[in-house]
Amino acid sequence: MAQRLFARTRQVESLAAEVMSFKQEIRGLKHENKQLHRLARDYATNMKRKLDQMKESDGQVLLDHQRFVGLFQRHLLPSSSGAVPRNEAPNDQPLMPLDRSIFMRLS
Repeated sequence: MAQRLFARTRQVESLAAEVMSFKQEIRGLKHENKQLHRLARDYATNMKRKLDQMKESDGQVLLDHQRFVGLFQRHLLPSSSGAVPRNEAPNDQPLMPLDRSIFMRLS
């Protein structure tokens, strides 16, 4: 009887140690999870900021392109009537989208 009680006590102590080990592992995983959430949030914030900057830059490039086309049409292609040539689009017409890779190669 005493041997069974002693064996049962060792089993309980072993299980208690295993529970403590699991608790410690859970604490470590929670800490790691918080770090991963922080990294993901920071990454998302940075990517959104970069995307906003790219959109702003694209808008500026398009505006500059439109200004250049307007100047080019007014100053370098004057027509006798002052009208835009038939095959040229007026400034208020949408322009062809710019290929960003052209500008990447220039910088």
